[in-house]
Amino acid sequence: MTHQIMTDQIRIAVTGTPGSGKSTLARTIARKLDIPYIEADNLRWGPDWYVRSDDELRTMAQEQLQAPCWLFDGNYIVLREMAWPLCNIIIWLDYPIAVVWWRLLCRTLRRLFRGEVLWNGNRERWTYQLRMLRTFFVPIIRSHFAKRREYPALLSKYSDATIVVLHTPKEAQQWLESFLRH
Repeated sequence: MTHQIMTDQIRIAVTGTPGSGKSTLARTIARKLDIPYIEADNLRWGPDWYVRSDDELRTMAQEQLQAPCWLFDGNYIVLREMAWPLCNIIIWLDYPIAVVWWRLLCRTLRRLFRGEVLWNGNRERWTYQLRMLRTFFVPIIRSHFAKRREYPALLSKYSDATIVVLHTPKEAQQWLESFLRH
């Protein structure tokens, strides 16, 4: 089976704790398969860190999710509820908390030091990140363990989709290589 045949109607979602590598994996797959990439954070965050409402998210995502093929990356419940029922593959990066925490820390520091432009012209700021230690990094730990409790039952509702659970970055790389060969 060639990628062209595979991608005619392929809809993939990549999910996991922030910092797990969702966007990196998702962008890689979308690029290799030459399919549209829908990044939830790009929809959620407007200029000057404006947080779009759930209604705005639904409106923005609606047209993109009607396409015959795409790759969706994100965790926002409102978008997940729209995307997952349409998916034929759902990938959950269920990495150990130490891996996620380290990746999140490295990513944040890299973005800060390099002044990387994120969604809609936003950049991470030192003052924001110092506040985030309390309001973001700690909830990430809670979110990580909540997903581990809730996702098996949640994913079981999508029996029409192929569910891929990856537990380590090495396992993800092996799966990706195998997936792209077929």
